[in-house]
Amino acid sequence: MAYKICPRCGRGTDDPATMFGRNKREKDGYSTYCSTCKREINRAWAAAHPEKIKLKSLARSDASLRVRAKTPIPADLQDMFL
Repeated sequence: MAYKICPRCGRGTDDPATMFGRNKREKDGYSTYCSTCKREINRAWAAAHPEKIKLKSLARSDASLRVRAKTPIPADLQDMFL
């Protein structure tokens, strides 16, 4: 594997698996940014878009509730939920 450099911070490595997350859409199979920079980018985006984070959270919990509603409670445990 060739030497990979993060375009944001300039740090690089011969072994991208140690600094860069996996991304199958990239040609080399690793993220463009190092894990530290990617974390900072994600946190900045989340701070700038709290309404989108809230909607994603609600969608996940709604989907989880729908799955649980379809799952019947075993007969021997039903008295615990009454």
